[in-house]
Amino acid sequence: MDAPPQTLTIAVSTLGERIGALRAWHFDPRLHYLLLWQRPTSLAPDWPANVELVELPGTGVANSRNAAIERCRTPWLWFMDDDVDFPPGSIDAVLALLPSCGAHQILVASVLLPDGRPLKRKPDGLRYGRRDILSVGTIQIVAHAGWLRSQGVRYPRRLGAGARFPVCDEPVFLSRAMRAGARVSHADTVSIVHGEESSGRDLGSPQAVRARAIAFYEIFGAPWCVLASAYFWLRHGRALGRRWPSLFHYGAAD
Repeated sequence: MDAPPQTLTIAVSTLGERIGALRAWHFDPRLHYLLLWQRPTSLAPDWPANVELVELPGTGVANSRNAAIERCRTPWLWFMDDDVDFPPGSIDAVLALLPSCGAHQILVASVLLPDGRPLKRKPDGLRYGRRDILSVGTIQIVAHAGWLRSQGVRYPRRLGAGARFPVCDEPVFLSRAMRAGARVSHADTVSIVHGEESSGRDLGSPQAVRARAIAFYEIFGAPWCVLASAYFWLRHGRALGRRWPSLFHYGAAD
């Protein structure tokens, strides 16, 4: 059985003229949509009645995600980007799951490549621990907006695309939710389609490397963050090259 109408908001982060890509979307009438538009242009197409356009100042995807948490007025919120597709049945599947979920439960969708192959692994037992959340992307996350607001759980402002340190906003967000009591579970029946490119693999700048250090510090704390950095160095030393010292340069995520 489907959840009642407007149980779920899909909050799409978009930038500048990229909003034009959303014209081709099918906006499901059972849902509410927030289009979080940074660097708005003069382009302002008409949208269906269940689509709300929000022009945001500045840049940084974390600012967009946090605005979605504040503005969401349905119980559940699915963070999304403008280059994602939904396979047939995925919306039905998430709406079927939500009535049995507690507010403190966060669902993580599967990510498929356009050819149907899985892009990201899922954890053993479908329950996410602190190590598992390191591979989760924001577009996989379905959470209860009211619970996030009540617990003060937000995305880190210094991490993520458009910020000084351009990756690792997702695991820090999930670690904050877990410390507040969230249970993070894989939703096998819910999936999205995305290309193979991923900013999470970026190690090409000291800022991208240091983002891992900041995330390790927030997720694992001291001294375990040092062990996490050392393990990451052992696995990715060739890609890190001379940037490896940034992997041990810890700091605040906000």
